[in-house]
Amino acid sequence: MAKRIGKTGVPDSAGPSREGHEFHEAWTARKAMQLLLPSDGLIGIAVDGLSKKDESRASAAAIEIADLTIYYGKDANFKSADRVETVQFKYSPKLADEVFRASHAKKTIKKFAASYLDYKSNYGATAVTKKLFFELITNRPILPALLEAIAGIASGRRLADDIKKQGDQFKSAAGLSGEELKEFASKCQIKGLADHSADR
Repeated sequence: MAKRIGKTGVPDSAGPSREGHEFHEAWTARKAMQLLLPSDGLIGIAVDGLSKKDESRASAAAIEIADLTIYYGKDANFKSADRVETVQFKYSPKLADEVFRASHAKKTIKKFAASYLDYKSNYGATAVTKKLFFELITNRPILPALLEAIAGIASGRRLADDIKKQGDQFKSAAGLSGEELKEFASKCQIKGLADHSADR
């Protein structure tokens, strides 16, 4: 398993921060168990960043946004992998019942977009189109209009009402346009509440 040494443990007195750290750890542990009996090509997981080989040429933004980088294929680096997933966790015990909207994801979307552009610069558009994907995982329920907006942007559909509002916020955070925006949206998944399984 490809792994970087990440942050040290958070003190128990940290409260919500500790809970978020444990949420991250539990999800990572479930995913790592799949390395024992791989069925989908999972080859490695980098924690708090990218594999060492990938970090040597990545921007600070691409490294910072990756709570996990999950590699599928021949080896745990972007050039050799068949698929690479960048995962960011958002955990909030106080807001666990509050619906997660585009406004709550804007910082992550902005950093995902920066990472997307960084990968394109380093590896080329063809490889990124084929291999690179992003996931935001939260303990909160996701606003259906946000999911519909992302799907709509990816397919080029015209958006209306609250779906358009969520889509406009996604577009603004991403800072992309045209075919680049459509492709980026097609690579983004937001999972919440009932979607905490480590299965792809």
